[in-house]
Amino acid sequence: MEIGNAVRETSVPVRGWRAWVVTETVAGLRLGSVLHDLLWHVGEPALADCRNPYGKTPLHPVPGPECDCGLYAARDPA
Repeated sequence: MEIGNAVRETSVPVRGWRAWVVTETVAGLRLGSVLHDLLWHVGEPALADCRNPYGKTPLHPVPGPECDCGLYAARDPA
């Protein structure tokens, strides 16, 4: 697996591949995060936020200079 450079912040669209789980909800099937208890709501953009799982930084706007929060994606499906 090749690791690329992180895109910290850009106004240019980027394309990446993500893995999702299919979750059954009362509203029907939804895509959910593989790692977090988070659903992608139909018709809404997936926005990054800081989940601060280890309390290593105070909550902050995303992206944070000393935090690894954000949305992760791969360059290709492999």
